[in-house]
Amino acid sequence: MLLKDNAVNYVLLGENSSGLRFGAWEQTRPPQIAHQLSNLIANRVRVHVIGEHMIARGVESAPRVPEVKVIPRAALPGLFEEHDQVWHW
Repeated sequence: MLLKDNAVNYVLLGENSSGLRFGAWEQTRPPQIAHQLSNLIANRVRVHVIGEHMIARGVESAPRVPEVKVIPRAALPGLFEEHDQVWHW
């Protein structure tokens, strides 16, 4: 799995969307994305995030799911070559 662009926030620990509200609708069961990523990793899914995209959003030094591998954009061709499928967000 490759997280890029705004999806790099998914690897950050402590993200919380509780209290999110649109009109009368309120998020009452916020997702626990970092926990879900950890579960994927525990099931042998490799999760990568593009380092330059983290830097562009100012989150490169924020606490993140430790098993996520930060890779440079230049490493993408090699990542694609290593796998039959790469899911990206």
